[in-house]
Amino acid sequence: MTCGHVSNATDELNNPVCVICYGVENEIVCECINNNGLIGRKAKCIYGDKITDSRWDLPFFKYCPEEEFDEYYCGCYGWD
Repeated sequence: MTCGHVSNATDELNNPVCVICYGVENEIVCECINNNGLIGRKAKCIYGDKITDSRWDLPFFKYCPEEEFDEYYCGCYGWD
């Protein structure tokens, strides 16, 4: 998606959207198959210091090509 997040929901017309940025940006779907484009990249939890390999299926994953790390949420504050 143009926001950098992976599509994680659909709108009323069944189009893929990002629930984090829905309605804020024009959203364009990118093809995120396997881990294409992420080989060798690391993702860091936005609230903690946990670092893992970047993957499109990480929770709240955001691709940040201009940064050292991509972003995701590791669950450190719970899921409620």
